[in-house]
Amino acid sequence: MAPEVSVSYECIKIRFGGILHLHLQRPVYAVQSWVQERQAKFTIQYTTAAGEVTSEYDDKEKWLAILASLDKVL
Repeated sequence: MAPEVSVSYECIKIRFGGILHLHLQRPVYAVQSWVQERQAKFTIQYTTAAGEVTSEYDDKEKWLAILASLDKVL
């Protein structure tokens, strides 16, 4: 199931199959990602005015799909 990333003036929303996965208030100052190979964790960290939000995934394809979608809209 491919992620759907939408951006508005106020927020960024990531959905899977129409179901909300993550809602971020804008502005988002930075997005970074990394892999923890030994734990098979795939992480995306967002830095916003309110602080940091970290999402961890156990599925590399889902992680890559989110990053690709974010790259298109940010």
